[in-house]
Amino acid sequence: MKIFGIAGWKNSGKTTLVEKIIKDLVNRGYTASSIKHAHHEFEIDKEGKDSYRHRQAGATQVIVSSKNLWAMISSQAYAEDTVLAKLLGKLDPVDFIIVEGYKTEKHPKIECYRLGCQKNPLIESDASIIGIVHDLKDFHSEQEQFKFNEIKEIVDFIEKAAVPVHELYLEK
Repeated sequence: MKIFGIAGWKNSGKTTLVEKIIKDLVNRGYTASSIKHAHHEFEIDKEGKDSYRHRQAGATQVIVSSKNLWAMISSQAYAEDTVLAKLLGKLDPVDFIIVEGYKTEKHPKIECYRLGCQKNPLIESDASIIGIVHDLKDFHSEQEQFKFNEIKEIVDFIEKAAVPVHELYLEK
């Protein structure tokens, strides 16, 4: 399993880019999974549903399963600097894991950056960001640069730059 990330400020196009990357990887015959970071509390089950009632009763983990899908809702008390490593250990083996967010983690990543962003590009201060996808007219960087519509080129880059998960996060 290889890992590669997509980072960037809010509303920079990360989710749309991740969708296109995963679709292209799958079209190339790879298997892919994703992990997305959320900056605030979120719920995937709703009050009144059985899974919600199980969690409210005190279950640490609840798995909801049907014929074709399953999801696990898990309370987590991992230290913030270990969350991604713990989550990676829960995934079934695939060719590529695409991580959206987790911009301060050590895996290689490309940044999404949009014209009009009030913050500086992350690539200027983070060595783990090895490329940038942007819509700027004049941006100078020694790292790889792509436009948002260059999905083939971006995925070609990911194929070469992704690293085995166990080298960074999981026990060897």
